[in-house]
Amino acid sequence: MLKNDCVTKLINLEGVKFKNIDIQEDEICVFVVPLHDVQLCPKCSRPTSTLVDITPKVYRDLDLAGRTCRIEIDQRRFECLHCFCTFTESLSFAASHRHYTSRFEQEVYECCRETTATYAGSKFGISDKTAAEIYYMVARRKQQEPLQPIQVIGIDEIAMHKGHKDFIVIISDLTNKRVIDVLQDRKKAALEDCMRGGVRNSRLGSNMLQ
Repeated sequence: MLKNDCVTKLINLEGVKFKNIDIQEDEICVFVVPLHDVQLCPKCSRPTSTLVDITPKVYRDLDLAGRTCRIEIDQRRFECLHCFCTFTESLSFAASHRHYTSRFEQEVYECCRETTATYAGSKFGISDKTAAEIYYMVARRKQQEPLQPIQVIGIDEIAMHKGHKDFIVIISDLTNKRVIDVLQDRKKAALEDCMRGGVRNSRLGSNMLQ
């Protein structure tokens, strides 16, 4: 039991505990199980433990000891006996309908910010198309997070693919270290529209737009 508790702390995934591990030459698969057998109904907020079915799900995670790491969990679907709603349990370490853990996507996003989607794809063993998709998805997610008052913004132009001319403009909140917007159009008019609209709505002080 102590061993399992130690590995649970090592993998550091919220809401689950270690069950088993399969170590291959170039890949590690970590099997985890949810901490609780009861879930709250998203419709009426009442607890239920009535299972409808179980579906094995595998998520790509950050590399472990130089090996590709995957997290496998039996994701459960429940039925609420009060309102008869059926729902799939949410996982704290991965977004719904994704194939990667949130921390893996965050690492890909940060790599794309500093380099290109082509390099990120090569580094993490995914296609450059997938790396770019993850980048845009995380960027959109960050836009939806509550923003603190912005004091300083950054405007950067980067190429998503090395050797190509597919440049994009990244508008960043340097105060909170997050992306505000991603512009496909590099023209001055597009930037001005964003500054007058979206960035102002992100609680940027009006004196900074003058």
